[in-house]
Amino acid sequence: MLKIGIIGLGLMGGSIAKCLSKKENVAKIIAYDKNIEDLKTAKSENIITDYATKIDESFSNLDYIFVCVPVSYTVNSVKELLPYVSKDCLITDIGSTKKNIVTELEKLNINYIGSHPMVGKEKSGLTYADSHLYDNAYFLITKTSNTKIKNIEKIKEIILLLNAKPYVIPLERHDAIVATISHVPHIIASALVNMASNLEDENNNLRTLSAGGFKDITRIASSGPQMWQNICLENSEEILKTLQAFKSNLTEIEQNILNKNSDDIYTFLESAKLFRDSIDTMKKDNEIVMKIQNTPGELQRVISILTESNLNIRNLSIQDDIDEKHGTLKLYFDNIDKKDLAYLVLKKENMI
Repeated sequence: MLKIGIIGLGLMGGSIAKCLSKKENVAKIIAYDKNIEDLKTAKSENIITDYATKIDESFSNLDYIFVCVPVSYTVNSVKELLPYVSKDCLITDIGSTKKNIVTELEKLNINYIGSHPMVGKEKSGLTYADSHLYDNAYFLITKTSNTKIKNIEKIKEIILLLNAKPYVIPLERHDAIVATISHVPHIIASALVNMASNLEDENNNLRTLSAGGFKDITRIASSGPQMWQNICLENSEEILKTLQAFKSNLTEIEQNILNKNSDDIYTFLESAKLFRDSIDTMKKDNEIVMKIQNTPGELQRVISILTESNLNIRNLSIQDDIDEKHGTLKLYFDNIDKKDLAYLVLKKENMI
């Protein structure tokens, strides 16, 4: 039976606790957080089995410890654990920057490995924790020349228990990749929102008319600013490189529009479309996209139909259409065979 420690019981740590608390082979989950009320809530709701109001001997004799604090606090949090953690316990942090953290922590005489789940929400805190947050998400494992193979295998086991997909990546590539696909997109989303704020008129037309594309592309700007401030400072080198590349793309399209180079404008847009369409093709193989009426009980009907056929939905998302009378429902399944069977079941019920 596994014993788990969690340092930081916000969205990410809380979601880990919510997921693992449902597993039969997890006997203990102890958490520490600065917010005592969140700890009490988590215990009363059986999300954790116990909590500590400081990092102390409560974190002895555990199998895993997840450090889920802002990246600028990670190293100190792990150092606080040193007097108490057992030699067989595996410590991992889930911060979205890795180079500085892993370099520092690998100097310590502990079983440590850096990890990073490629998932999140625009809202933060235990209130928004979700037991399915990690479902089918890539969970990066950073590897260096010092990384022990046994630690890679051990962290894979707990990642799979979180219903996520382990993905081993060299440490030197991690920060550059996440700067491109996570950090700079967040900065761009924030810049777009600030641009709209600066251009807003006295009648609030921009707020009123902002829908569809603008809300989709700027959703992540609602994330907690403290966390992203830390990320910008911790991964500044790679973020600045990526921002330069982005500015180069903006300059290119700006000049082509200025000079009315229609062919170059088309090529710019087409190349973006082709690359974007190529992303996540495996997920598309395992997903059903369908229209659903925006009426009470309609989503429950879809879920009930699939449950009766013993078909488990790995994840789902729903987005309102412009008319607000319908929505686009995306259902994700474990594999293409289950997706195909679910399609036939829903079609038989005239749902698609």
